Amino acid sequence: MSDVSKQLAAEGTDPQQYGFETINHLIHAIYTDWLEIKKAGRGERLRVNKRFTAKG
Repeated sequence: MSDVSKQLAAEGTDPQQYGFETINHLIHAIYTDWLEIKKAGRGERLRVNKRFTAKG
């Protein structure tokens, strides 16, 4: 995640423009919208992509 936050900072992304205090909060919000993390066992986690539904 640090590579992504460094890249967003280098591009001049302003997290306040999107309603977040920091770039890390912005990334976390996107991450939780698109991924679901399920526990698979002892110390194992599965990342499941959520379906995207366009509302129109």
